[in-house]
Amino acid sequence: MRRFVMYGLALLMVMSSLAGAWAQEGQGQEKKIEKEFSKEKGEARASGVLYDLQKHLAGMDETIAFAKEKGLDTTKLVALRNDFESAVKDVEDITKGGSEEKLGPAVSRARKIANDFREEGRRVLGKDLDEARRRVANATTRPMPVLLNETYAHRARAILKEFDEHVAHYEKLIGRLSNATDVTEAQAKLAEIKGQRPALVEALKAAAASCIAQNMPPGRCNTPEKQELEALVKDIQKDFQELQKLLRNSIRGGRILEQVRGIRHLLEQVDERLDRLAEKGVDVTAYKAKLGEVDRLLTSAEEEAKAGKWDEAERDFKAAHEALRSILKDLGKERREFLKDLREEKRENVTARLKERKEEVKERRENVTERLKERKENMTERREERREEMTERRENRTEKREETRGRLENRSRVVVR
Repeated sequence: MRRFVMYGLALLMVMSSLAGAWAQEGQGQEKKIEKEFSKEKGEARASGVLYDLQKHLAGMDETIAFAKEKGLDTTKLVALRNDFESAVKDVEDITKGGSEEKLGPAVSRARKIANDFREEGRRVLGKDLDEARRRVANATTRPMPVLLNETYAHRARAILKEFDEHVAHYEKLIGRLSNATDVTEAQAKLAEIKGQRPALVEALKAAAASCIAQNMPPGRCNTPEKQELEALVKDIQKDFQELQKLLRNSIRGGRILEQVRGIRHLLEQVDERLDRLAEKGVDVTAYKAKLGEVDRLLTSAEEEAKAGKWDEAERDFKAAHEALRSILKDLGKERREFLKDLREEKRENVTARLKERKEEVKERRENVTERLKERKENMTERREERREEMTERRENRTEKREETRGRLENRSRVVVR
């Protein structure tokens, strides 16, 4: 009984911790989803930064060319320009799928080099600085269709990549949850989202074409096509949020149903134990009634979870959980009281047996004393009898000797005559 009660309480603790495990898993998945979806913005931002950095590089080239025309020393400017180009290459690698964590340091490095180049340019150009600025402004405002094409291509690849990774992540999550809970609505919602990919591809192309036609980078473009793309992206994000909510509910419902199955299994074990106690003559009527109430609460929790009534389902499950815990504690208390009574009964029985044995020993001792006394008396009596018998024998022998002596004397008198 003790092991059974301890096992039951331990299982209840496990079932309680299971709720936290399901919740943590759901929260972890949501955080991961949010993190991955934010990468789309990061890589899109990287592609825009790349465009600005390339324009800075064009301005540096124009500054160096102007300084050479003036016959000025451009050694340090060229070195800084090459360092800047290396930093731009790092940013470009990030837009092609590198680590987003490296974007910030790479951009900071490029900005520092650009500031150093600006300071060195002021020192080298001196009085020709204003003219150099005009030439740089003209160089950087010229159309750069190749660079813009590349920038928007990076942006489109980043957005589609994140869309696909987002879809793959949800497919994996739904597949894992399908073994534990109903994910039909989530699967339908994901299929709806996947169906929007072709429209997203076309919207990206249209937005890029309109912005390139106006020689505008992603961050400064606001054409109708760009606005339509942003609206579509917002709709897709909203759909992903709805899918996320559906999955949260599925996780919540699956958690409740799994817990209910675990508690019901323990409930069956308790019921079997009570049946065995009843066979031994123990009154288990009250416990049976309590188990019936637990079963009713579990059934209600199941039905409410399947109907999407999460708060009601959790309320009934917690009530069933606490009721079963109370039953197990009562069984443990009853066992302790039973053992206490059993120990008292054993102690009384041992005391009675010791008293009885003591009386038996006393009676045996008295019997032995009685028998020893009787034996002693018999021995004394036999000794007296033997003494009397020996005395009688001596007297008989003496009498016989006297008779023999008398006969001998008579014979002697006859002979003398």
